[in-house]
Amino acid sequence: MNTTSFFKSILFCLTVVLFASCDKDFNEIGSDIIGDDHFGFEKYTGATVLAYNQKLDAVQSNNLPINALGFYNSPAFGKTTANFLTQVELVAADPTFTANMTVTKVQMDIPYFSTLTETNDDGSHEYELDSIYGATHIKLEILQSNYYLRDFDPAPGLQTDQKYYSDFNIGSNYNAVPLNDGDATQNIDFFFSNGERLTPQFDENGDAIDPLREAPGMRIGLNKDRFQQILFSPEAAGKLANNNVFKDWFRGLYFKVSPINPEQGSMSMINFAQGKITVTYMQDVHDAQGHAILDEDGNIQREEKALAMKLTGNTVNIFDNVEAQPYLANTTTNVNTATGDPLLYLKGQQGSMAVIDLFGSADVDGNGIADELDQIRSNGWMINEANLTFYIDNGVDAMATGYEPYRIYLYDLNNKRPLLDYYTDVSVNAKPKFSKKVHDGIIQKEATADGRGIKYKIRLTNHIKNLVDADIDSTNVRLGLTVTESINTITSARLKTPMTLPSSRLPGAGTFSFDRVPTANIINPLGTVLYGSSVAVPEDKRLKLEIYYTKPD
Repeated sequence: MNTTSFFKSILFCLTVVLFASCDKDFNEIGSDIIGDDHFGFEKYTGATVLAYNQKLDAVQSNNLPINALGFYNSPAFGKTTANFLTQVELVAADPTFTANMTVTKVQMDIPYFSTLTETNDDGSHEYELDSIYGATHIKLEILQSNYYLRDFDPAPGLQTDQKYYSDFNIGSNYNAVPLNDGDATQNIDFFFSNGERLTPQFDENGDAIDPLREAPGMRIGLNKDRFQQILFSPEAAGKLANNNVFKDWFRGLYFKVSPINPEQGSMSMINFAQGKITVTYMQDVHDAQGHAILDEDGNIQREEKALAMKLTGNTVNIFDNVEAQPYLANTTTNVNTATGDPLLYLKGQQGSMAVIDLFGSADVDGNGIADELDQIRSNGWMINEANLTFYIDNGVDAMATGYEPYRIYLYDLNNKRPLLDYYTDVSVNAKPKFSKKVHDGIIQKEATADGRGIKYKIRLTNHIKNLVDADIDSTNVRLGLTVTESINTITSARLKTPMTLPSSRLPGAGTFSFDRVPTANIINPLGTVLYGSSVAVPEDKRLKLEIYYTKPD
């Protein structure tokens, strides 16, 4: 696609949308602006649509904004274990100590995504957890890492950021004795609880008062002796001077998960960067000259202090997949790139996506434009709306059960960027997942309490308008389709091994390869099974491009 024309089109469409937004109800009605009746519009569904599966190799999974932790068994896709490796940084580097420091408590707190649902008469709160998949206890080991996560890649001379991938193997580079060696509910019988976190509080007389109440999160005690060695052993001298030195000394934490029940578990999406470790310790009290202060009995006075650390620095999310055989076969050996696949398997993390070509490859006149597209141009149609509607296969072997992704994402695979319709959609919502509702891609469910998904619809009206408008130099690019965790995240992450696709069905295009996928797809642990473009799919479920148009006078 010509870049200048692309951004001219953006400017034009934004102008149109801004005029429309003068109607104060524009953002509120969102995707209902046009509705589904399309009175007075002609409908065309004869365009060729070719859609097929593409399995993904290991994906870049370092320094993601949100990470998965846990075990989840999807009926359609198989089992995934998500482990997490993170560096740890001092909140305040080069802390000042006196003498005889003794660690008395180490507590790690990491908040979950949650929503407050009720405040009780006694001041307690009820919460509902967000982004938790499954409800079974798991085994959680928090281990001291001995692996140093580099900032820069030494191969090209430390000129580029170091990339770590989802198949990262830490090997034996960790201390095998877990740090979370206390109560069973914090290790061998761990559960993502929706209970609020309570911290005892005391007044100046030492009497208990109302506790500090915090939203749900992981609250785990860590081994005091190990942190005594990390912070206060003779070998630790000078290691807290700055975070670069500290991260080489204390190389971080490895969160290792395994299922208790091999068929069930739970997985949570977590922002680990909001986590903290609080080390409480006692030390001698000294005066300004550094002399120990004695009490009335002649003993050195002791005081309680705290040192805070945060779970920031470099991180890696590690995925271990045991894929269901039908899913694996249908995204590898059974892929039909000539006529399209009957089912499209979209799976986040180290999963799979769909590749879509529009308007076929026939180009009799050799002008580099598909004959179907040439014909639509010659018709002189005014394009009012264009959609791709993806029906969900909710059969017993597909999506009859299990969690369903809230949203899917259609993008320009050639140029690794959103479609024009993404940029021109200015609809917003307080919850980012609901933004850009006109462009859509949001799941539509049955109208029941526990209704299953029916379909996803994606509007690509402006994209099709550009292709139909002969005055705009617009290339009919290949499209990629993935799940997404956040429609506002449009960055890409690398594949460990670039994917090579067969010769494009688009005129003038040859063998095509790509080396990146949307970051928001890697963050999302879920998947969905959609009906594809194959003639084997029933007509009412088959993937079609719907174009609503007005004929010229």
